[in-house]
Order: sequence, then C-alpha cells, then structure tokens
Amino acid sequence: ESEFVAAGGGGVRAPGAPPGRPGGLGGRATRILHTPIGVCGLITPWNWPMNQVTLKAAYALAAGCTAVLKPSEFAPLSATLFAEAVDAAGFPRGVFNLVHGNGLVAGAALASHPLVDMVSFTGSN
Repeated sequence: ESEFVAAGGGGVRAPGAPPGRPGGLGGRATRILHTPIGVCGLITPWNWPMNQVTLKAAYALAAGCTAVLKPSEFAPLSATLFAEAVDAAGFPRGVFNLVHGNGLVAGAALASHPLVDMVSFTGSN
C-alpha cells in the first residue's frame, strides 16, 4: 500500500484554479491511496515474448500483486527464463506463478477463474 498526500499551500497552482486557492485544493489535503488489486492473470502473445512477459509481470509485482503468467504455447522459453530469474531474485513462493498450455484451454481457464482479480491479455481469439 502506498500513499500520496498533497496539501494546499506553497506556490503551485493548478491550471485554471481560482486565485486564493493554492494548488486548486482550497486549503484541503488530497489523499490518493494505492492498494494491490490481488491476483493478476497475465496472458502473453508469441511475438516479443520477453518484452511482453517483463512488462506485464513487472507492473503487477511492483504494485504488490501476485501473478499467474500464461505465455504463448509457441514461445514459452522466455517466460521460463523469467520465472527462473524471479526465483533466483528471492521472491516468495506463490508470488509469481507460471502456467504453460494451449491458449484456448489454459488461457480460458485463467481468464475465467473466480480467484483471479484482473486479467491482462495481449493477443487474439
């Protein structure tokens, strides 16, 4: 969980804010609270496999989520190497998970699973 707090004051003024309301906050504090969404299902395509795997997994893990990655059955090696790197980095068991399989079977099961809170899908069909 991370937090950003801004308080009205100082010399920063939001564009279009009326005079006397520093930052457009009217003297009030604004709080934005970021919390992990939960389990992220990540489905990647065959093209640019390491790029797709890295971008999806890095954002999910950095946000504090757990991830289940299902790479393309046509380009699974990059995902396997990434999983080995995550393990070598010392991530706790279960934070990053790798599932291989056909997209129509494994991908559909991942995307429709009730314990998966969010799905990131790049591909077709």
